[in-house]
Amino acid sequence: MIPYPDLSVLSVPATQIAGRVLVALAIVLGHFLLVARARRVGLDPTIASVFSACLIGGGLLLGHWFKFLYWPSVWPRLAENPLALINVSFGQASLGGIVGGLLCGWLFLEWKAPAEDRMRYLDAVAFVFPYPWMLGRLHCALVHDHPGIRTTHWLGVRYPDGTRFDLAIVELLFLGAIVVLFLLLRRKKLPAGSLCALFLLSYGLFRILLDRLHVDPIRHMGLTVDQWGAAAAIAAGLLLLLPVVRAHQLVSATSFQLSEG
Repeated sequence: MIPYPDLSVLSVPATQIAGRVLVALAIVLGHFLLVARARRVGLDPTIASVFSACLIGGGLLLGHWFKFLYWPSVWPRLAENPLALINVSFGQASLGGIVGGLLCGWLFLEWKAPAEDRMRYLDAVAFVFPYPWMLGRLHCALVHDHPGIRTTHWLGVRYPDGTRFDLAIVELLFLGAIVVLFLLLRRKKLPAGSLCALFLLSYGLFRILLDRLHVDPIRHMGLTVDQWGAAAAIAAGLLLLLPVVRAHQLVSATSFQLSEG
């Protein structure tokens, strides 16, 4: 069993400040890792820098709006405080942030990036994304934001009310596995867009499985919020996979024609 780090000895402001510092570090780390990765693979670091800003801005806004879906009776609360719509520090949902960030980033790439490089920018962000995301999930694990169902599993955390899964810790393990996988694939000549499609598909499937460990999740039209978000991530991954498959088929057909000639 995993021990329960008790941060209640800290004051509430100190805990909030520590959390915001970790989130800020994650954003800064992600930005510089993306620009460095773009430069390393021969992409324009200036475009990568603005692309990063679009990912962050779109991710924070859409992630914040997606968070409302987790709150019961959200509309009356928003009617009382409409400014909550733009207060992105009030709450964030990871799945909404990922899909929203990629949507905003893709719109920028459509506007500024050369068509032949757009998928490569997506691969660059997919390659570096797990590192800052792990910092964010570390914060969740320390403050116990995501307690799961009770368990006797060795991954269970000794919460004050009994042993439970900590969903942030489970996700940290998943992200570690993704990091290892991408490091193993980094020298492979994969079609552009493969890494981003792989991340979205695997993360979406992971979140569907992780959803089974939630305690009484809120549902909309029969599906939980995470199931809706995971479906959006999987759909985005499949959309990215289509041009990847087409590019691979084109390369294969060209190679076959050259060999025949």
